[in-house]
Amino acid sequence: MVGNQSLYGIAVDQYSNVYVGAPLGLGFGVVKVSAGTLRQTTLFSTAGLAEGLAISSSGDLYVADGPALPPYDWGRILKYNLSTGALVELVNSGELKAPSGVAIGANVIYVTSTWNNTVLAVHGK
Repeated sequence: MVGNQSLYGIAVDQYSNVYVGAPLGLGFGVVKVSAGTLRQTTLFSTAGLAEGLAISSSGDLYVADGPALPPYDWGRILKYNLSTGALVELVNSGELKAPSGVAIGANVIYVTSTWNNTVLAVHGK
């Protein structure tokens, strides 16, 4: 699946489609592998590694996007609507350095900030 390359975050939706953070040419992004056909579709590019992926019950894909190389002093959380294709940057903060994991709770997004050794809770997104 996706080829002979390093892969990062992974998530699966209710239809068994698989979403993977992967290298795209000279950059990085998120690839969808369709259930049944195994057809690969690039959804969007990211600024860095898409290491953490999670899908909410409302059908949004959340991505922890962080640096591939030092300095590890930035990070952001992206929200991609799987129905409309709308991509929104939710968090771009100095508190978030090299995010590597994301989880969805009840009206809260939890993100691991690797270089801060913390978990950030983002409410109401």
